[in-house]
Amino acid sequence: MRVFARFSTQPFFGELSPIHSVEDLFKQVKNRVGLLNLLEDEQGNPRSSESFSEQELLDIYKNLSRHDETHLVSSIEELKKLSDDDKFQKLVEQFIDHHKAS
Repeated sequence: MRVFARFSTQPFFGELSPIHSVEDLFKQVKNRVGLLNLLEDEQGNPRSSESFSEQELLDIYKNLSRHDETHLVSSIEELKKLSDDDKFQKLVEQFIDHHKAS
């Protein structure tokens, strides 16, 4: 499982989402930018999740996000290293606990 981390530290606000496939990342980006037609082709037709690379989806999200940090990480260790902020570390621990239980 990969983790899509979006957060700002001044003031702290963050979100962490499990990502198992490009489809999962596509859904996260679509929730943020779906109404802006950024996931459509030149003719205005919706593009499928498979037609995007992870980097394309991250770039689209970063360009419209209010978060200071947007990352797709491959491990919990990488996730923990993104910020020393106490509130971020607490969010990471809650994420770990929640996903151990599910």
